[in-house]
This record gives sequence, structure tokens and C-alpha cells, in this order.
Amino acid sequence: MDLPLRTGIEVNSATRATDGKSIDLNTSSGNFITKNLIASSGGQNVPIFPTGADQTQKNILSLHGGTYRNPDQLPNGAVLVVASAQTGIQLTEEIAESGRTTYLSTSKVGRFRRTFRGSDVVQWMLKAGLMTPPPPDSLENPEDQFTTQPIASSVDGGKTVSLQALWRSGVKLLGRFERFEGSTAVFRDDLRENIEFGDPFSTKFFGMINGLADKVGAPPIEDDPANNVDPEALAINAPTHLDLEEAGITTIIWTTGFNGDYSWINLEGHSIERNRPVQTNGASPAKGLYFIGSPWVRTRASGILYGVGVDGEAIAGAIAKTIDK
Repeated sequence: MDLPLRTGIEVNSATRATDGKSIDLNTSSGNFITKNLIASSGGQNVPIFPTGADQTQKNILSLHGGTYRNPDQLPNGAVLVVASAQTGIQLTEEIAESGRTTYLSTSKVGRFRRTFRGSDVVQWMLKAGLMTPPPPDSLENPEDQFTTQPIASSVDGGKTVSLQALWRSGVKLLGRFERFEGSTAVFRDDLRENIEFGDPFSTKFFGMINGLADKVGAPPIEDDPANNVDPEALAINAPTHLDLEEAGITTIIWTTGFNGDYSWINLEGHSIERNRPVQTNGASPAKGLYFIGSPWVRTRASGILYGVGVDGEAIAGAIAKTIDK
């Protein structure tokens, strides 16, 4: 398209220009002025660490999941992964498969079967219209837009993962991390609740999809051991206090998520609520400012690649209407 694309440039600030209408951008490659600015940096720029993470003992490597690359970068010894959403589950599986003793501090997160009746779960979500529901302000329960995404894995072409399956593979499961007491990590006594949380989520979701699968003549439900309820896993007596030195833990990986970074935007009308920019269909109350790629800009799909195209068309159309003909 011969767009004047520039890369490797850091944007330091966006402020209102002296004409009161345009936006000044201060960057590492000089200043730019624009009538409209689309902030497309997404909502996962700043690592989140839970309260108490800074109290990790100095002899233990403490890193965020965003800086983890593979087990070889870690010192010898056992690994504790904290939080069991998408990243936590997938890193735990990889580290355990490398032969290391691996502990996982769990949390309440729903889970999916990766494949159901011959199709990938995302394909079923698209067919059922679940990726394009009403905008967030029209949701039956507005809190749904802040729900942690269900866990699944894309390893080996995509597969189901669950807390009970990880336990059967040798991962040592713990409750939710609370704090450190010296070299001892303290966890909630809620492991059973966390395991049980994923089971009805999967059952309810695929119960809803099953009718659609019948209508389109999908094949029968496949056997999926990772999806099965495991009474033995529900009976695990997980410790609430774990001496990290005695357990041989030399690394803690915090897979506790990210927030967006909008600190560079200094425009009247722009604001952040619950770590997300205030906007309606991508348009900020600040004149000329738009957002794309952040969670729930317009629909459930807004925060992933699938939703960027339709959101981009809508935002470009809105901008076009403001341009003098």
C-alpha cells in the first residue's frame, strides 16, 4: 500500500497541539502532528506482579512469564510457577516435560477441550457467534469482559490441558499464592476449589455447543482424558506452607498477567478504568484519539488478531466521517 511506515521508534508522549484540535507526538525520531491518533499497542505491555512478589529470597531467580523463554535459561533446581491461566499452564507443562520438579500455584480459571467433535474450540466459538456478542456495555453481565480467558494449549497442534492432567503427569499442585514468610511460601487452602472450577465450565460450554454440533452433523465426541474429572486429584492434600529451600526451588515464574501501558497519552478526556482506556467502539472521549487491539474495544474478539480487522474498518470509518471533504 506504500504507507509511510516507520519502525523502531519510541513514542514518548501524545499531547494536545496549540491549535486545540490536533495531537502532538513526541518521539525518538522527532515530533509529529496528527488530527487522529490510533493507539494500537494493546493491553499487554506492563508485567503484573502480585503483592509480596518483591519479597522473594535473593538466592531465588524471580522472573515474570513475559521474560521466560525456555527451561534452559533457568538455574538447576525445581521451579514454582505462580498462577494457572493460559501462560501459567503452558509454561508449567513445558518445564515439567524438561525433567524438572515443577510446582504450580493454582487459581480459579475455566478450561476448554481444545478439540470437540472434530473441530477446534475456536471454530465452534465462531460458528456459535460467541466471538462477536453485543458490545461490553450491552452484556447481560458486564463483568464477563474482565473474566480470565479459559485455558487451552496450542502445543502439538492444539490440545486440552487441565490441572488434574498436569497433576497426573507429575506436577505438584498448590493453592493460590498469598505471601512469603522468610524462605517459606504461603498458599490458600483452595486447591480443590480451583480444580473443580474448571470442570463445570467445560461441561456447560460444550453442552451449549453440542446442539450446534448436532445440527451440522459433526462426528461423535472424542475421548479426551485431560478433560475428565479426577476424584483423586480433588482429594490432594496440598500444603499451605512450602519451605522453598527444602523443596529445592531455585526459580519462581510469575505468570500473573499484564496491563496496558497508556502512560504516554496526556490528552484531556482520556482516562483509564480498571487498567483499560475509556472508549466507545474504539473512540476515546479525547477528541481524535482511538484504540484498537485492546480487550473488548467492540467485542470479545477485539483483543486478538481475529477481531482487529473488523474493528479497524469501524474505526477507520468513524475517522473518515470527521475529515473535511
